Amino acid sequence: MLSLPKSNYEIIALAKRLNPLVDAEVGLVVTHHTEDARHGGWDEDEFEFCGVSNGKTKTPKGWLVFQWKGRGRGICAEGVGAPGLNGGVLDAIGAWPLEHYRWYKPDHTFDPTYLALPPEKCWGFRPIDNSEGSSDEEEEEQEEESSPKKLRKD
Repeated sequence: MLSLPKSNYEIIALAKRLNPLVDAEVGLVVTHHTEDARHGGWDEDEFEFCGVSNGKTKTPKGWLVFQWKGRGRGICAEGVGAPGLNGGVLDAIGAWPLEHYRWYKPDHTFDPTYLALPPEKCWGFRPIDNSEGSSDEEEEEQEEESSPKKLRKD
């Protein structure tokens, strides 16, 4: 028989399993799938979660901000990572044109290693598992023990 989560705790636990960014803390290192099998021979892209945009710049309020950490293809074909390659994170989530997904500073400039995304485009990010030998059962126990945390603002 099927059932839906009933309590707030069950809803939050399910949300965290669907997208670990629900209770992400600043500094969390994540990866994102690409459209090509085995990442086209590239290492997985590595991003650090930086926080949530406060809306005081061209970047909309509430968008999640990530910084590419120099591993994998990078963000785009504009000089970060490996220029000219398609099939990376932006293709996977349909984040084009790139100028709409920059994290802008108050002076309207941007650092090309940063990416700002609306929450609905963040579904493919997953924490990089640096632990060896952890079981699904251990991960579920850790999830049950954790409580929701607020996202920090940039």
